[in-house]
Amino acid sequence: MHSIPMALTSDAGRSKVSSLSKLVNVYPEKNSSESENPVGLISTPGLDLLFKIENEGGIVGGIENALGSFFATREGFYQIKGSRYIRKASVSLVGRVSIATNGLSIMIVDGYKAYAYDIAEGKISEVDIPRSNTVVFVDSYFIVSYNNSNQFAVSGNYSTVFNPIDFAAAEGSPDNIQGIALLKRQLYILGEKSTEVWYSSGEDFPFNPNQSAYIDIGCFNKWSFTYSVNGVCWLGDDKIIYLATGYVPQRISTHAIEYMLGNSDCSNAFMVNYSQEGHDFIALMLPSEGIMLFYDMSSGSWHFRESSAGVVQSMFTLGADTYFGGADCSVYRLNPDSGEDNGVPAERYCITPSISSSGNRLRVSVLEMIIQYFNPPNVAKLPIDMTPEELMILRNDREVLMSYTDDDGKTWSNEVAASPNGPEGKYRWNKLGMTYRRSFKFRTVSRKPSVWAGVSLE
Repeated sequence: MHSIPMALTSDAGRSKVSSLSKLVNVYPEKNSSESENPVGLISTPGLDLLFKIENEGGIVGGIENALGSFFATREGFYQIKGSRYIRKASVSLVGRVSIATNGLSIMIVDGYKAYAYDIAEGKISEVDIPRSNTVVFVDSYFIVSYNNSNQFAVSGNYSTVFNPIDFAAAEGSPDNIQGIALLKRQLYILGEKSTEVWYSSGEDFPFNPNQSAYIDIGCFNKWSFTYSVNGVCWLGDDKIIYLATGYVPQRISTHAIEYMLGNSDCSNAFMVNYSQEGHDFIALMLPSEGIMLFYDMSSGSWHFRESSAGVVQSMFTLGADTYFGGADCSVYRLNPDSGEDNGVPAERYCITPSISSSGNRLRVSVLEMIIQYFNPPNVAKLPIDMTPEELMILRNDREVLMSYTDDDGKTWSNEVAASPNGPEGKYRWNKLGMTYRRSFKFRTVSRKPSVWAGVSLE
């Protein structure tokens, strides 16, 4: 037996001969140097439904501060308390929102209205500013970018009041601001065709442009960017995805991803991010296409996610927990210890790169895969003690379906199911014939989180 590579990233693009590699609801994680398999595939977290709010137009944004986790629907502003929610105020919001906090207040803008929520008093009020599509907070100031303009404004010190004369213009290029991101206390002002970096100067107007940090790349729309302590990421005006950890952005999308984006409706694309167990994920959502594309900054790899709960609308955190807001006003908690989406077993699959034998025909006598599952149905029961129904659930949850293609994805074999052989979780398929070039697809539909540890053949 010798190991064959599982997909390390989703890289299926224009040329199917180059690669059919695709990851759906699994992502790669490097193993120790002593491991037989250098990379394992980790199942994406399940979703635990916390609650659903009826008839309020979807979750449009959320934020965490020292006092809790808050989120907004189109009609209400809420705080999460454990698995419950508390309505704090009524609002009237259109579409997606941008939210920031200074620790005392939370400010919300949606391109039409602006609100300020006083955390201590529990009161919300409208902020008298021109229509703004982005708000951030840094160095004691809220900063907002005006709609259809190259101008942005700053508030008073730890205040939600804006003086009409405290504004500036990003004039490096004659384009409008799409949004403002933060990195290392600097403002990345993302325009339609360019990006400028402004720094805190301590002068009367507290920010000045960094003249050596002008970037000739714009942002595709007002929501297609995100940022964290590790960088600013955005979908460029050229439909290439960029990541900036300094003043020189790096292209992180592959040609395959760019081919997909070039053939997709990106008009309502938006980005979110979250961290889990040392992985920093950036997600590009394409609601019109039903696509959720995730980039893992720790491994530099791409994977897709699919969910019975639909496309993520917002992500926000509270301590170690990450929450997912849905278009139907449902709020879920991401659960790495579950393989279910609100009780529905999640489908996961991997398409491997093609294997060949230097132009010679390859006989596949045995194909073997190792999967380690976690959280069996009842750890107190051995299979011999289980009811027929429990045994059926256990068997179905641990079943792996395999198919293959010898013509670069034009046709596929029928799926063949295998059950684990022995406690190691080994799956085996025998007598798979001859091939010049073959890719395998492995698929599971399971309630259990898992690690796909490796594939080998002889």
